[in-house]
Amino acid sequence: FPANDFKEQEKGDNASIAAFCQRNYGVRFLLSQKTSVVPGPLQHPVYRWLTDPAQNGWNSKAPSWNFSKYLVDEQGRLTHYFDPSVSPLDEVVLKAVE
Repeated sequence: FPANDFKEQEKGDNASIAAFCQRNYGVRFLLSQKTSVVPGPLQHPVYRWLTDPAQNGWNSKAPSWNFSKYLVDEQGRLTHYFDPSVSPLDEVVLKAVE
């Protein structure tokens, strides 16, 4: 979910963001359109669900910076939140994915 919520680091339009990700990271999957991930009237519905304990069952942590991570299981339940300081390759993340 490209977003410009954190110090305006995602200033480009949807096409330029997709091209950048393809060129620099080899991304071949579809990206969502640029949106807002922080709480407020423009927050994307997915992030509204991820950050509302009444909807997801337990979590109220909104993304604190780029690369905040949420893990949703096969049944659509939110199981984990990892802040940006946790690498996606960290053992705690890999174990949670298993």
